Amino acid sequence: MWSALIDYEEAKPVRGKALDFPDALILHKAQFVADQKHQALEGFYSFDKALEAFKKAVL
Repeated sequence: MWSALIDYEEAKPVRGKALDFPDALILHKAQFVADQKHQALEGFYSFDKALEAFKKAVL
């Protein structure tokens, strides 16, 4: 949760829209689960355009 909060606070707005904390949290959880299963996270779907600035997002 802390890493999601840090990424949320450091994210830059994209086209005037800021990253939503719930999207950051869901993405971190998805990455955690993929790591636990020794699989790569292949993608993450969101309507949030600011997620494009999130370095760890695979869109």
